[in-house]
Amino acid sequence: MKKFLTALIAFVMCFSVVTTAFAATPDETSDPDLISDIKQAMLDTYYGDEKPDFIEVRIYGTASDGGVYFDFMDSFAHWTDEVEFDLGNYTISYPRDCPVLLYKNNKVYTLSDAYETGVIDDDMLYELYVWGNLWGKIDVTPKGEDRALLSEIKRVIINKYYNGKAPEYLNVEIVGSTSDKTVCFRNIPFMSLGVMIEQTIGDYTYYYNHGDDVMLYKNGNVYSIKEAYESGVIDDSILEELSKMNFGLESNKPNTTVPTEPTTTVATVDEPVTVPDTTSATSATKPVSTSDTATNDTPNNSQNNSGAVQTGQNSVAVILLVAMLAGCAVIFAKRRNYFK
Repeated sequence: MKKFLTALIAFVMCFSVVTTAFAATPDETSDPDLISDIKQAMLDTYYGDEKPDFIEVRIYGTASDGGVYFDFMDSFAHWTDEVEFDLGNYTISYPRDCPVLLYKNNKVYTLSDAYETGVIDDDMLYELYVWGNLWGKIDVTPKGEDRALLSEIKRVIINKYYNGKAPEYLNVEIVGSTSDKTVCFRNIPFMSLGVMIEQTIGDYTYYYNHGDDVMLYKNGNVYSIKEAYESGVIDDSILEELSKMNFGLESNKPNTTVPTEPTTTVATVDEPVTVPDTTSATSATKPVSTSDTATNDTPNNSQNNSGAVQTGQNSVAVILLVAMLAGCAVIFAKRRNYFK
C-alpha cells in the first residue's frame, strides 16, 4: 500500500508539471491547418481592399481561453516606430516589423481591439504578462514601471548568467527598492519546481521557492541577497529593510522588548491619601435575598450567604443526625434481643 501511494503521488506531481507546461508553453509546432486558418481570417477581417502578395505567420502560443497569439510579416512595408501602448494595467510593446495579433473564434484582432471588445479580459492580460516574454518579441510590463531599468536588469542577467545569449524566457518584476537605491526584483520562473529553500543570511533566514528568489540590482550588477551581503554590497540595515518587504526574509534576532509593568502611585507626605468610600459602594449594592432565583441552567452564585444556602446546610445536618439515631436504635434492638 505504501509503495502504491508513493507511486500515485509521483504520478500526480509529474502530471501537474506537464499540465502547467502545456498551459504556458507556446505552440512551437507549425500546424499548417491553423496557420492556413489564420491567414484566411487575416484576409477576411484584417486587411481592407488591398491584399498583400504574401503573409508569413509565426505562432507564439495558445492561451488558456483558446486564443492563439502570433506575429506576421507581409509584403507591405512597416515604417512605423516600435509599437507601444497601454492595455489594462500593462504596457505592451513589440517590434515595428512584427505586429502581434490574436486569433480567436475564427477572427483576427489587434490586442487593443480584443481587450476593448471583451474578447480578452484582465486575467488573459495577466497570462500574457506571465509568459509573453517567452516569445522574445513582445514585451509586457506592469503599467508605470521603469522599462529602461527593466531592460538594463535583463541585459545584466543575460550577460552574467546566460553568457550573453538571451534565454527563451526572461520575465523580471520589480519588488521594491531600499534607502541605498538597491533595486529588488524577482526573475519570474517559467515553471517553478515548488521546492522550498531555507537560507541563512546574517541574522536572517530567507525562505523561497527554488528559482523564484528575490535578487538585487546595484551599481550595474545583479546579486543574490546572500551574495550581496557576504560581499559587502549591503549591510545589516539593508537586510532589515528587505525583511519589511514581506517576500520571505525573516529576522532571527531575539525579541528584546521588555514588557512594561503597571505603575502604582505613592502619595507623598504633603499629598493627602484618598481613601475610597466603601460605604456608598456597599449601599449601592443590591442585597441578596432568598427571593433572588436562578435559572435551571445557570445557578445563582450570589446566594452563597443567603438563607437558602444556609437552609441546605442545616438539612444535611438533620439528615446525618437522623441516620445516626436510626443506627443507634438498630444496635440497641440487637443488644436487647441478645440479653433476652
